[in-house]
Amino acid sequence: MKNTILKVVEQNDYDRYVFLTYDKDQIVGLNFHMGIGAIDYYFSTPCTKLTEIFDRYSKKNPDLNLDQRVNISIDLYQEAFIFQNQKILLPSAQRDIIRTALSHYLNQYEYFVPYPDHSAAWGMHDIKTLIAFMNYNIQIELSDTDIENFTAKNGIDLPIYN
Repeated sequence: MKNTILKVVEQNDYDRYVFLTYDKDQIVGLNFHMGIGAIDYYFSTPCTKLTEIFDRYSKKNPDLNLDQRVNISIDLYQEAFIFQNQKILLPSAQRDIIRTALSHYLNQYEYFVPYPDHSAAWGMHDIKTLIAFMNYNIQIELSDTDIENFTAKNGIDLPIYN
């Protein structure tokens, strides 16, 4: 890559710098770093995974302009390698609590509203479906941000499941 040209693009809307490495008029490398201000030229070295995502995405979406393909490629890269979500398997004892609470709610609703309207009937159908779902493993997916803010948002600590 001795005939390459590096182009640095400041993206204020995304608070990042994007490093595009060109060979003639073809992009052969792509990288980025977050934070506008000081440019960290360590990121001028192309990221092979991001470049591969960009190449594949560009081949499938040639109708999009360069900025769109670059930004979507970075989004895909972040989802795959940076924003990792934690999956929690809801314990059967907690599923039992949910099933019991929903069953109690459904029984009371049917007692007090023996002739539900169309909307309420669909709501009751959804409750019955949720009760049935509690017979199966339920996975909850939380992002790092959700985990970090769980207590502040909900007023209770996030349980630690094994």
